[in-house]
Parts: sequence; C-alpha cells; structure tokens
Amino acid sequence: DYCGIGENYAENGLFRDVQNAYYIGLGTGAADALKINGKLLPFDKTKKWLAKTWEMQNSDGLSLESIVSARGIQKLYARFSGKSIDELDEKGIYADRIISLAENGDKAARECCHLFIETLSELLLERITTLYAGWRDSFSFVNPEREAMQAEHPFIKSKLERIIIGQRIGSLMKSESGKKILASPLLTLLKEKIAASSHLDQSAKNYYKEMEKIIAFSNLRAAPALGAAVDAIISGYADA
Repeated sequence: DYCGIGENYAENGLFRDVQNAYYIGLGTGAADALKINGKLLPFDKTKKWLAKTWEMQNSDGLSLESIVSARGIQKLYARFSGKSIDELDEKGIYADRIISLAENGDKAARECCHLFIETLSELLLERITTLYAGWRDSFSFVNPEREAMQAEHPFIKSKLERIIIGQRIGSLMKSESGKKILASPLLTLLKEKIAASSHLDQSAKNYYKEMEKIIAFSNLRAAPALGAAVDAIISGYADA
C-alpha cells in the first residue's frame, strides 16, 4: 500500500497520471498496489478476487515471490549453480551481477533469468486477466487453507493503462543488461501469452498489443517510505 501511495503522490510517481494501473515492487520481496477508477485500492480489500503475489505459487510449489524478487533471483542462482547464499553474499553476487553473468553466457544465470521471465509474465497475465475477466485459477496458493477466490468483482472489463515494475528489479530493468536479459524478453513473452489467452476477448487482446507502451519501470526506490509519510500525514489530519 505504501508503494502505491508513494507512486501516487511523488512528483515523478507513475500512478499520478493514470486511472487504472498495477504496481509490483520487487526487492527483498514483492509488493503489490492497484489503482482503479482513479483511486488506490488496497489489496486487503481485493482478497476475495485478487490475491497478493506472495500468496501464490507456481505448479512446482515455489512461491512467486521467491522467484520474481531481487532476493529470489539470488536464491534461484544459488540453486542452479550449486553455491550457497552465504558464498554469493560474500562475493557480492546479487541480482545485478547475476544478470551480467547471464549476458556473458553463464548457464546457471541464464536458467535463473529464464524462470524469472516466465514467472513474471504469467503473473502479469494473471493481473490483466483477473481485472478484465475475473479469477481463472492461474495459480494455487502457498496456504492451502486460503479462502477460495471469486471470479466476479466490481471492475470486470477494466483494462490497465500502466503496469509498473518498481524497486530493485524496476531499476535493473532500465539498465542496458537488464533491458536485454529481462525487460525485452519479458515484453515479448507477455505479448505472446496475451495473444494466446483463452480468457481475453479480441478487444482486450487488441488493447494490450502495444505492451511496451503500458509497462513502465520505476526509479522511485523511496516509494514505500514516502507512502508511509503521506499516510501518516493523511491519518493525522483524519484523526484531527
């Protein structure tokens, strides 16, 4: 929520000039924020029809957060390379270095980045689909006891004007290596998945054809801190 508030109030925030937008901040974890019909909509109020990233897992039982976050990339690389997290930390091998290794042909880094791109594209497709056509069981949940999702919601047929990738991964995707290894393949794969979707009608598919005009990468690393400050001010006024 704080990331969304920060993006909505900062001078260069990417929520400012749009009515419908989704934000995912990928750093040590994954933070979701949503703006619909010009208003921020906390994910705690969408839990019956739209889940948080950290709640969902892929078909292999891996949480999405453990794959698409910056910390997740490091953990994936540790698994694919056979190295420990401690060793990677000692050598300063974090997400940015792993992307560079992938660019230079490192097999483990390439496998890691491929899984990242595949998972993030599936997640973004789920966001687009759920908002437009309702929940379609794209993922299962880390907590098997989680309340079942509802397919209907008040915003059916809504389309996203902007999809924002923020925090550490957002910054990395703006770098030359990040564009080549992550951002460009992500755009290509997401467009392919949208075109092949059985849940989106032609109107939605046509709308999302120019995905490069919809996806944006945020440099606002202070979004959560700014959001917390704004929320404190607004809450203070409300209490007064």
